[in-house]
Amino acid sequence: MIDTVVVDADSIAVAAGTVEHPDQVSFAVDAKIEKIRQATQCNNIIGFVEAWKWKQNFRKHVSCSSVYKGNRGPKPQWTDNAKAYLVDKHGFSVVTYLESEDCVACTMSEIGIDKCYGAAIDKDIIYGVQGCYYNYQKDEWVSTGFEEAARFEAYQFIVGDSGDGIKGCRGIGEKGAKTILEGVAVVDLTTAVAKAYQSKGLPYGYMIEQMRLIHIRRRWDEPPYMPITEEQWEAL
Repeated sequence: MIDTVVVDADSIAVAAGTVEHPDQVSFAVDAKIEKIRQATQCNNIIGFVEAWKWKQNFRKHVSCSSVYKGNRGPKPQWTDNAKAYLVDKHGFSVVTYLESEDCVACTMSEIGIDKCYGAAIDKDIIYGVQGCYYNYQKDEWVSTGFEEAARFEAYQFIVGDSGDGIKGCRGIGEKGAKTILEGVAVVDLTTAVAKAYQSKGLPYGYMIEQMRLIHIRRRWDEPPYMPITEEQWEAL
């Protein structure tokens, strides 16, 4: 029986930050955590929130062609209060360099994806990382296998993520990306993505930048993501 759920709690803090008065923050947070507890039937709840002071997001250092999440406005008024409450009351951890999604994926991998659930609302982790997830916004369960995750990530490499300001392979949209990846074996997905970038005259360094922005880490000690070398790129 699974008794552990790993929570991407940054979105909980953002939602709780929309309340009218700071005294309401604790009620909003507690209600969401209790919803996750009841849905998963897990008493061991591990969670992560991104730092609200002195944050060093590695993706902002990776992104050279555009400003990562530069298209987002300010967070709701009481978001920081909610994060502090999640840490002080629920014992959640503060993320300073990675993002909360990375920490959820790393923790699930460390525990064993068959021994814990994930709880999140972000499509990038729910569909892009193998595991069983409870989407606490939609109140639904999603089970993502290894191949499904690999295909979704490859798709994201091409189309990017407009919500985070990641451009992807400029000139190829959702329909084109699906056509490119249709029927491609999992081991050949990276090659298919690379050829898509080459077809648009985009340089190797730009492609690697987009991949590193999209890719969610699976291990705490994972090196910088590089699924294809420049030599392999030139040989295509």
